[in-house]
Amino acid sequence: MLKKFIGAGLYLIGLFIALTIFVPIPGIGISPSNAAREVADIVLYNGKILTVDKKFTIAQAVAIKKDRIIAVGTNKQVLALAKKGKTEQVDLKGKTVVPGLIESHAHLQEAAESDYLEKLPTPDSVDSLLKYVAEKVKTLKEGEWIVFEKTFPTRFKERRFPTLQELDAVAPKNPIVIDGLYAGQANSYAMKIAGVDKNTPQPKVGVIVKDPATGELTGLFLRCQALILKHYAGMRKLTHEERMDAIRKLVASYNQLGFTSVIEGLSWENGIAAYNELYSRGELGVRMTYTFMPDIVKKSKEEIVNQVKAMQLLVKTPDSWGKIGFVKAWIDGGILTGTARMREPYGAKGPLHKKVYGHNDSNFKGVVVFDQATYAKAAEAAYELNLPMTAHCVGDGGLDVLLGAYKQVDAAHPIKGRRWSVIHGDFTPEDSLQWMADHGVVLIAQVAWLYKDGALLSEVLTEKTIKTFYPFRTIERTGIVVSGGSDLMIKWDPINAVNPYHPWIAMHALVTRQVENGGVLMPEERISRESALRQYTINGAYVSFSEGFKGSIEVGKAADLAVLNKDYLTCPVDEIKEIRALRTIVGGKTVHMTRE
Repeated sequence: MLKKFIGAGLYLIGLFIALTIFVPIPGIGISPSNAAREVADIVLYNGKILTVDKKFTIAQAVAIKKDRIIAVGTNKQVLALAKKGKTEQVDLKGKTVVPGLIESHAHLQEAAESDYLEKLPTPDSVDSLLKYVAEKVKTLKEGEWIVFEKTFPTRFKERRFPTLQELDAVAPKNPIVIDGLYAGQANSYAMKIAGVDKNTPQPKVGVIVKDPATGELTGLFLRCQALILKHYAGMRKLTHEERMDAIRKLVASYNQLGFTSVIEGLSWENGIAAYNELYSRGELGVRMTYTFMPDIVKKSKEEIVNQVKAMQLLVKTPDSWGKIGFVKAWIDGGILTGTARMREPYGAKGPLHKKVYGHNDSNFKGVVVFDQATYAKAAEAAYELNLPMTAHCVGDGGLDVLLGAYKQVDAAHPIKGRRWSVIHGDFTPEDSLQWMADHGVVLIAQVAWLYKDGALLSEVLTEKTIKTFYPFRTIERTGIVVSGGSDLMIKWDPINAVNPYHPWIAMHALVTRQVENGGVLMPEERISRESALRQYTINGAYVSFSEGFKGSIEVGKAADLAVLNKDYLTCPVDEIKEIRALRTIVGGKTVHMTRE
């Protein structure tokens, strides 16, 4: 009897020890059946592991084997998987670890190429731009172009584009265009080369702006500057090796901030070829999701489907490293150039829009590129392909058009569960938000515009409209999934790029609603630090159907994570902007490491 009692006691003690080592704390996983056999390659312990799982569990340690996470839990649980000589054991000394960040919208190839051959200036004022042009023309022959890409009037100190007269004065014998992507300001020489004058008919999309008093051209082209730029050959095209080198360098900057995945806003064949080869060489530092924009005007639905399938065949990596994730369309212009399609006219509040955007018509509401039927055709193709449909859509009026197309498809085939999305979605009225929530439409947002442009937009637009400008707390309450992105277009610097892709500056803006000039816009729409981090991790995975593979630190998921230099959850709020990665791991491989 005594032997039985002692035996039972030993059994219970052994069971307690086993549970202590192998049973996960709530919300965290370690598989007893596998853990006993596993020896980790890397163990990070004695830290603050923000798992970003459903409960936002905080653990002490995480173990990695090959490209996967094999354990998350207490120091004792996870260190049990370490073996001397085979496991890299990293004492975090209390440092914070987060899932690898996901950039939900960046034009990575375009930005990489933009700074490769020549470091282009990003002037912050009309005055500095004019001074640069005056010096630049001294190095050019007559007729050689100067083009400032992705340059917006809202970002100049003068809060306007340079005028035709100002450009003519500094560049009388060289064509020049200040290209704001959705609008552009040209000089007289550029218009002469393009054969555009006051008698040129207005295009189907956009407006050639004329002086209302004289009928003469002002040099401003709203969503139609392609009339001028089609005569510009552009910079020299990069070779395949140069393109890979440019991408490699920009990705390294992304890794320094903790990024491990990027959703590319618009992908091209030569870019995919570069990503393919970087992967095959073991030099691709981020997982890619590609976005393809087919010809939705000239092509039938069947031809659109075939276009997308042909693009899919170009991707040579495993899906976990690259896949066509979205079919994209273009709805309207941009709010930084006054061409986004709005419900209210730009002149609803007063005349400031005329100075900022160069509008003459106070009833101008922006542009819509195509009709709703065209967008519905593209959406039908996406449905057939079982790919998420998405679209560049900035204004609330543009959102009406896009959701109208989604509703048209939904009437025939329910779209809930397909995770169709809105890219940008700067202005989201409550009626639109409710429909999006009811039908599972997600928002791929760019917080840089709130941070960089919120102050000026609040002066130009009515209070009614500005209340719908990225109301993230309202969106969160509605139940819509929001992922965080930058809309990076040009330049490599994470802060001075257009647009800045520094995620911790973006998260600071999300939790404070502070804009660049130090003011606060709609403080009632602040969200928690946890919610902000979700936008850049698990939500970024969700929008591309990857949340089962990445986006959180959980057993079985990809070993994508970043060790931070500050405690994101508890550091003084303004120090969030100073956060960077000390170490970034993608698929179990360290792609960035630096001392504190």
